[in-house]
Amino acid sequence: MLHSRHFTIGARACFIACFIFALYTLIAWRLYTYTVLKKDHYTSFIEHTHKTSRARGARRGLILDRRMVVLAMTQQLIDVGVDPFAVCPEKDQDRWPQLAELLGLTLDELKKAMTRHYVLRDGKKTKICWKKLGTLTEERAYEALLNLHIKGVYGSRRSERIYPSGHIASHVIGFVNREDVAVSGVERHMDFFLKGHEGCLTSECDGRRSELVQFRELDIPAQNGANVTLTLDMSLQNAVEDLLDRWDQRYHPRWMSVLVSDALTGELLALGNRPSFDLNAYAQAELDDLRNRAVTDTYEPGSVFKIVPVSLGIEWKAVDLQQIFDCSQGKVEYDGKHYLLPKDHRLMERLTVAEILSRSSNRGVAQIALRLGARKLYRGIKLFGFGEKPGYGFDGEQGGVLHPPFRWDRLTITRLPMGHAISVTPLQIHQAMGVLASGGFLLRPQIVAFVQGTKGEELLRNLPEIRRRILSPSTVSSVAHVLHDEDKMCLLGVKCAGKSGTSQKIIDGRYSSEHHVSSFSGFFPIENPQVVITVVVDDAQVESGIAWGSRVAFPFFKKLAKKIIRYYEIAPSVEESDDTNILASLI
Repeated sequence: MLHSRHFTIGARACFIACFIFALYTLIAWRLYTYTVLKKDHYTSFIEHTHKTSRARGARRGLILDRRMVVLAMTQQLIDVGVDPFAVCPEKDQDRWPQLAELLGLTLDELKKAMTRHYVLRDGKKTKICWKKLGTLTEERAYEALLNLHIKGVYGSRRSERIYPSGHIASHVIGFVNREDVAVSGVERHMDFFLKGHEGCLTSECDGRRSELVQFRELDIPAQNGANVTLTLDMSLQNAVEDLLDRWDQRYHPRWMSVLVSDALTGELLALGNRPSFDLNAYAQAELDDLRNRAVTDTYEPGSVFKIVPVSLGIEWKAVDLQQIFDCSQGKVEYDGKHYLLPKDHRLMERLTVAEILSRSSNRGVAQIALRLGARKLYRGIKLFGFGEKPGYGFDGEQGGVLHPPFRWDRLTITRLPMGHAISVTPLQIHQAMGVLASGGFLLRPQIVAFVQGTKGEELLRNLPEIRRRILSPSTVSSVAHVLHDEDKMCLLGVKCAGKSGTSQKIIDGRYSSEHHVSSFSGFFPIENPQVVITVVVDDAQVESGIAWGSRVAFPFFKKLAKKIIRYYEIAPSVEESDDTNILASLI
């Protein structure tokens, strides 16, 4: 018996020892498997399970005008919703009136949202577990909502781009879509500075996915976007938009563009188009309405273009202001060749070069172009910036069409000077008039003034850029005074210079006698130019007759110029006379 008992104890001990050995062997094998054989697999699994990594969003920068008026901003919003299947009416219903008040809802609307609903999906009855109740913009309101402790009601934070001015300067500012992608305008062009840079947080977490702060490995804070300040002046922009609305209601044109710039720097002070769109509701706009027509749409400029060949003729000594040309004949001979001259809108006789420009003679300017010759005329037009992009730099900028001389026919040399056989954008015409206003320099148009970082540091500043000098001061002075009509171009005592244009539109391959593009471009004051204005109106609907540039675009120029003269307090160029009342009636 004793021997049997010792055998039993010994067998048990041996069994337990073997079991323990096998257990430790298994543990050792598993550890070897986890740490050696399958190290990479389980390491990534552990890191995924016990590590958390998330991006830290950056706030998009502001867009401001030159006087620091906010044009675009990012607003933090809280969308509040409810899971109707998590609501406990018997416990929380007494606090529903407070919730409805916070969200701006009636109690009936709130009760309807709290009601459980189902939908059929693939033939199955499915719960609707989220219903949006409203959006809060203030943190205090959301805290008050949370303090109600209503089960099933919760909020999610998001940011949204807000444009306080709505449709004002919409084509310049551009917009960011719902996916936070910059689509157009300054938003897209300056996206690198505006969007900032996201941060990153990497740390360990416990089994409940709560962060263990003491094991935080990487903590890169987000860098908010920089603020972009534009050259626009919203006071002038609002004046432009107001007049555009009035002209739109009066003439119902196909489209309109207006540009205002600083004569000495090329900075755009205002830019407006019709049709336009609301930046806060861009998805509802027609696709064509999104185009910045001042830089994307081309047309034949008409007589406003005559400033180019006349200025070139004077600058290059081909003609002088007092030289006389016979504008009554329809055909001329030059260098042994006969040229057909275009018609004038009324019969004209012998005119000086100054009268050719002031009276807008097609035949006269054609003869000036013949004095220049095809190659010189083409080279001079290129110097004025036609046939190339002005350098505005934003969406869809066009350079127009200017064919080289080897592609010209016999009529081009006489039609091009009057603004036919060439296509331009409103910005190109504005830039050409700016050459006279700046003293003979072709300036690059500027829309961004500077970029400022979150700490106030200046990251970028655009200085005035002279692309090239085209005209001498004497040529500029001569042409500018020809473009001044003492009876019509003296506004509030300030002398202005400018030129109108009326071009026939090409319909079905032929010039139409009913459809026109009306334009006017000018600057003031003549002695010390400060502001350049260009107005282009496509297909204005007038009661009778032709929609001349002097009839449609010039009055716009005058009204806008008067507003700007008052705004900048520009001193009169001449003494006020007793004829002030007569002048006011003309304006």
